[in-house]
Order: sequence, then C-alpha cells, then structure tokens
Amino acid sequence: MLIRTTTTPIPALIRIPCLNPLTGRDDMTINVNRAMLEDLEQNGPPWKFHNSNLISETVESPTVILQGLNRVGFQTAYCFSRTPSCRWIDERTTVAPRPYTVFVVFVSSGIQPEVLDWEWRMADPANPGYPKYWQRDFMRKVHP
Repeated sequence: MLIRTTTTPIPALIRIPCLNPLTGRDDMTINVNRAMLEDLEQNGPPWKFHNSNLISETVESPTVILQGLNRVGFQTAYCFSRTPSCRWIDERTTVAPRPYTVFVVFVSSGIQPEVLDWEWRMADPANPGYPKYWQRDFMRKVHP
C-alpha cells in the first residue's frame, strides 16, 4: 500500500523512458497506467504484476521492435522484445528467465504512447531476443 506523506495527488500515469521505434534513439517516454498496475496487484495474476518490473528494461533496451500484431486493438501497436535479465517470482525474488523465452511489451502508437499489455513468449531459436513466429504474428520489423 502506498503511504501518503503529502497531499500531492499521485499521477494516474507513470512515465518511463523508451527507445523511439521510429528513430532508434532514447528520446521518448511512454505511459504506464497506475490503475492497471494497482488492479493487477489486488486481483492478479501475480506473475503479471511482478513481471511489470521488466517493462522499463524491455522498452529501454529491446532486441527488436515489431509492429502490427494480428490481434484486435493491437494492429498499429509496437511490440518491444528482449530476453530479460531475470523473471520475478514475487516482490523481492528474481530468478533466471525460463529457457527459450522472451519478454514482450505492447505499446500503443500515437502522440502519447501507453503500455497496452506485456507477456512471456517462446523465443525464436534462430533470432535470440525475438518472439517465435514473429514473421507470421506481426506485420513488420521496425527496429533494428
């Protein structure tokens, strides 16, 4: 639970730095919806809440950025993918990622990009850091 020491309102969106999918530079920020994180903390699933700690690492230093997931609402979204440094078990415990997996973060396109979702996927054995079936599941590779 958050302990309030001031009357300053807690922002509804958390801003984090992000690699710009269009330029490849680290000159962009994205928003994470605080209410979404609080809902996951209260209602789960626990793995998703704890692994939200990997969002920053993934969007700041992705192996690849893809676009156009073949899923309703994600057709123009970006997908940041990488093999992360760890996997979170609970709020204090990390372990190595499962073998042959990548962590992906879906980010909306537009003026104020926002994290839409994140998940673990099987890795492409021929392309470390890429999700398996990336050529089938996404319309295009944006970066590198």
